[in-house]
Amino acid sequence: MLILHKIAPGSAHLGDDMLELVEDLRAMEADPTVDLRPTFSYILIVGDTPEQDLDPVIEQLGPRAKEAIMTTAERLRAEGEARGEARGEARGRAEILVELLIEKFGTVPAELSARVRAADLDRLRLWARRVLTADTLEEVFA
Repeated sequence: MLILHKIAPGSAHLGDDMLELVEDLRAMEADPTVDLRPTFSYILIVGDTPEQDLDPVIEQLGPRAKEAIMTTAERLRAEGEARGEARGEARGRAEILVELLIEKFGTVPAELSARVRAADLDRLRLWARRVLTADTLEEVFA
């Protein structure tokens, strides 16, 4: 693991580099008390190596390692998609909120527009509710 911590970050050729570690990885895989998912999570998160470039290493390790990396990759993809969807939803809500602010109050200072666009969903929901009853921009963002 210490070697992986050193070579994995930013590596675009981690599959090749890991071939030298196959024996150590095989020992990890053979130990039923070792959960391989954190290792593969680390590799996939910090490395720049495409998942398929790890196939030669995984093929040498066996079915437990293959299952662990496939499960890990699927989970990371799902998490990435969820984060992307949340960012997209926040951007959409922010644009609507800016439009509502302009409609109700006229021009909106650039710093307030930027603040809206940088806000999380909870804050955007709060401000959107306040737009309905606020008489000033200050009341919306209080």
